[in-house]
Amino acid sequence: MPASQSADPGCRPGPDPAPEFSRPVPLARFETGPDGQGPVDELVEAIAADEGERAALAERFGLRGIGRLAATVRLRRRKGGRLVLVDGTLSADVTQDCVVTLEPLPEPVEATFDARFAVGAAPPQPAELVIAIDEEEPPEPLEGDTVDIGELTAQYLSLALDPYPRAPGARFEYDEDDMSPAAQPTGPFSALARFRQTGNGG
Repeated sequence: MPASQSADPGCRPGPDPAPEFSRPVPLARFETGPDGQGPVDELVEAIAADEGERAALAERFGLRGIGRLAATVRLRRRKGGRLVLVDGTLSADVTQDCVVTLEPLPEPVEATFDARFAVGAAPPQPAELVIAIDEEEPPEPLEGDTVDIGELTAQYLSLALDPYPRAPGARFEYDEDDMSPAAQPTGPFSALARFRQTGNGG
C-alpha cells in the first residue's frame, strides 16, 4: 500500500508520553559527521523497531500486530543550520481487522514522507498569516536539539494505514425481507428504498 505524505500528522494529542519507537538524532552529529571526520550537511539513518516497540505501536494505533517496521531517513541542514529537512521511506507488515468479517487481515505498508524543522527561536508571525495555495507551509519549530526520526516514522505509518481494511471479496450482506420496521432505511432516500423493495421500481 504505497503512500506519500508531507503534512504534520499530529498523532499524539494532549501531553506527550514517551514515544514507543524513539530514535533521536542529535543535531550535533552534523558537526562531527557519521564517522567523526568533520562537519557534514547530510546524514542518512537506517532504523528498525524491535518486538517490544512494535507491540507498543500496535496498541497505540489499534492494530492486531506489527510484524516488521523499518525506515531509511535522510536529514539535511540548510540556511546555516537554521533549517533541517527530513525525508524518508518506511516499510512495515501490519495486521488489522477486516471491517466486514472482523478477521485478521495482514497487509504490507510502504510510504514516503518529508518534514521541515526550524532550529532555534521561531521567527515572529504577522498578525494575519496568509499562505498561498502554491506556497510551502512554514517549517515546524524544533523543540530541543534532536530530531526523533523513530517517532516521525511512527506518525507517518499511522497516516499510511488503510482506515477501512477489507479482505478481498468481503462484502456487507443483509436480507431485505427480514428487515424490521426499526431497521428500515430513513432519511431523504427512504421513500425510494421502500419503493424499490415493493418491486414498483421496475
